[in-house]
Amino acid sequence: MVRILVVDDNRDFAENVAELLDLEGYEAVVANSGAVALDILKSNDLQGVICDYHMPGINGIDVLNEIRADAQMSALLFVMVSAGGNFTIHEDHITRFLTKPMPLEELL
Repeated sequence: MVRILVVDDNRDFAENVAELLDLEGYEAVVANSGAVALDILKSNDLQGVICDYHMPGINGIDVLNEIRADAQMSALLFVMVSAGGNFTIHEDHITRFLTKPMPLEELL
């Protein structure tokens, strides 16, 4: 089964995405902060990450940088999501960038 980590400081958003993924046959794991996400990533066998860009403390870019710096995690599919704002991201480091709210079909 494909396991996906959903990272977002908005608990409702993360839980909703996880529920939708579960209904589509994926196994979703939720983290409500970047720090928790990094702990989960180090101790779980995951195939993908859906991560919010804007989070307090360890943000989405920090999570992405940690993943890409770790040889065991560097091949994970990584989808960055954001409600907007000003930021720069090197799209070659992510698999996909989506703007919230996004249609389920686009996420899948």
